[in-house]
Amino acid sequence: MQIFVNLFFNGSIFMVYMTSILNRKKAPSIDIKAIDFPLVQVQDNFHYIKGATQEYTFLQLVFDAGKISSQKKLIADCCCDMLLSGTSTKTAFELNELLDYYGASIEPIVGDDDLTIRIYCLNKQLENILPVIHEILTDSIFPKEEADLILTKWKQRQLIQFKKTDYVANRKFRNILFGDAHPYGSLIVQEDFDLVQLEGIKNFYQTFIQHKACKIILTGKVDDAHTCKIQATFSNQLTPVPELKNFSIHTVSTGVYKETMPDTVQSSIRIGKLVCGMHHEDYMGLYMLTSILGGYFSSRLMLNIREDKGYTYGIYATIYAKKLASIFEISAEVNQEHQLDAIDEIKKEINRLIDEEIPQEELEKVKNYVLGQMMRSIDGPIKTGKIYKTLLIQNLNFNFSKAFEQKLKLMNSTDLQKLAQKYLNLDSMYLISVG
Repeated sequence: MQIFVNLFFNGSIFMVYMTSILNRKKAPSIDIKAIDFPLVQVQDNFHYIKGATQEYTFLQLVFDAGKISSQKKLIADCCCDMLLSGTSTKTAFELNELLDYYGASIEPIVGDDDLTIRIYCLNKQLENILPVIHEILTDSIFPKEEADLILTKWKQRQLIQFKKTDYVANRKFRNILFGDAHPYGSLIVQEDFDLVQLEGIKNFYQTFIQHKACKIILTGKVDDAHTCKIQATFSNQLTPVPELKNFSIHTVSTGVYKETMPDTVQSSIRIGKLVCGMHHEDYMGLYMLTSILGGYFSSRLMLNIREDKGYTYGIYATIYAKKLASIFEISAEVNQEHQLDAIDEIKKEINRLIDEEIPQEELEKVKNYVLGQMMRSIDGPIKTGKIYKTLLIQNLNFNFSKAFEQKLKLMNSTDLQKLAQKYLNLDSMYLISVG
């Protein structure tokens, strides 16, 4: 079909001649030959990711100081939130004023497995920022009034969260998977906020952060002088932390667990189990199966339960790879009246993967999607640094990503169906509904 389009621009009329109309129902052809993963220079615990073109620095200090390292609940969280609360020479206000003056940002983040301090700054200001970071890591004082304020705020926030079905469902799912004694599964209750002592926060800081070894990940267009300054600044962060103790996983029997919440209009559904980790030979194939099932907008769960049935705004299948375990999880928020129907449709989609081979056209589409996501994950220094840190927590590097890319292209429907039969049997899963 031939069409003409008139465009008005800067007082003139232009005529654009088009010979065809785009078919938006058909995806464009994609041919990703190979992903060019960046080079990483490694020296002891220092990891420098090369290839950036902008004059700024993204620095990550990764400590083995996650929630799994804390003997008591909320201690790691409080320590993380209070790292910028002041030192013996600077108040929290002065620290923030100094960072603003140099146009820098420091972002402490604590997770189950690690505590990471992210630093963003221009290269020309790195020399001024490094002493500030060093002072935070070696001389934080943790004022009691700041701890009291944080705990009061968290306590009030949890009371609000308890009224949300998704929050309750997430807690219940992890607790059923791991049990109360495991840090991944232990539940924070209101009384725990009153049991936190300032001395415990300080001890955690001294044991796991102050002068303690950390992994340093540097991304940005930096020269040898910058890397030398960074290494010199953290040369005293060498003392090893105590070895992580073993945690037993005490799960309950697989089956259906329902919790009723009066006066709620929605229901939260969680279905899942513990699966193999990133070092296992089946992980990459299982990741692909999860993507096909519910890992992107045109996944089977999305097309069925959102687009066709209209039971939810979003439904997802995900693998959470952690240091001590990996979790396969399907999550959805639906209207209560559609809860049982939604669960039935989820089961149907899982059984389809077990009983039927994936059509080649669908498989190629998902392969392209996953390859595209891998390319996006290294699009720019900040994204690259964050994905590398995720790999490093698992004692992996970009060699894993290269192997994933190569294996992904060779995956076939027969092998994926066998993996579905091995891992996605519904009798081996937990089903939690809250609402």
